[in-house]
Amino acid sequence: MLSIYIKKSLRRLIAASLIVGSMTFMPIGHAEIQTYTGVGEYIMSDFETPDIAKQRAKQYAERNAQEQAGVYVNSYTKVENMQVTEDEIITMTNGILSVTDVKTAKDEEKIKTQFEEADKVFLSNQKVQEGNEHYIFDNDLALACYNEAIELNPNNGSAYFNRASVYISFQQYSDAVNDLTKAMSLHVDSAILYNNLGHALTELGQYDRAEKYLNKAVELNPEYSEAYNNLGVLNIDRRKFDVALEYLKKAVSMNTANYTIYANLAVTYFELHDYENALSNLDMSIELNHNIPDTLRLRATCYRLFDREDLAILDEERARGLEDGSAERLPVG
Repeated sequence: MLSIYIKKSLRRLIAASLIVGSMTFMPIGHAEIQTYTGVGEYIMSDFETPDIAKQRAKQYAERNAQEQAGVYVNSYTKVENMQVTEDEIITMTNGILSVTDVKTAKDEEKIKTQFEEADKVFLSNQKVQEGNEHYIFDNDLALACYNEAIELNPNNGSAYFNRASVYISFQQYSDAVNDLTKAMSLHVDSAILYNNLGHALTELGQYDRAEKYLNKAVELNPEYSEAYNNLGVLNIDRRKFDVALEYLKKAVSMNTANYTIYANLAVTYFELHDYENALSNLDMSIELNHNIPDTLRLRATCYRLFDREDLAILDEERARGLEDGSAERLPVG
């Protein structure tokens, strides 16, 4: 049995794509220098020469080191007395499986350029992560991070996707549609993307296009309650209340903790003159979130239809208090 141990010094760059959620990244700065040791063992047959066996063992060692590091570009290897005496490799970016020999200044310049591009990809993803951390608390800072991510890497689909979420929160729906369309062109493909695009198009009144993408969302994820909810909203806007009702019933069957679905069900039942069901869904929505003035006002209207003026007045007072800041905002859920 022939064994070869190859120690490789690797400059490892971590590049990852983020849409939503959290991932762990290296801190911003220079790429970390790490060393990985690959071990290759090969049993030589009677008809093979030691040189052939040595090369095959070396390939196994390279593969082992690659699996540890994830990435590599290989240089010229010098072997004396069946021992590796000189072996140096430089890594580029995650997912590269080919081996490139570094022999000329031109090759070195090419690798330098590849490093620079890989650095931009890495830093761009860092900026996406930073934007995600700001998103909940400060959309302006999140937007600045996503803008910088796109400047560093104009092909970062996740940056466009997440920037679109900020644009939606700012009600800049045309900008959101542009970013989500760009993300699709960069092969971002998810039910969340199609749902968000359908939502933005609905807000722009482009109902046929919106319906196409919302249907695509539920095709990719048949249990996606948000997409069914948005199909319900689309049909409320079209005043197709019977159709909206079916989508919203499906949405609430999948998610009983989303106050917006109950609110949309209430609006639909109200338009269908089913005020009892409208009121019961408003109760559910407000129980989950007491801080939506429009929901409180609609419930006040329903109360009056049932001659419950005292309760209607309480809801209207709370709605006014939420709008002028005099009412306490209660915990959601």
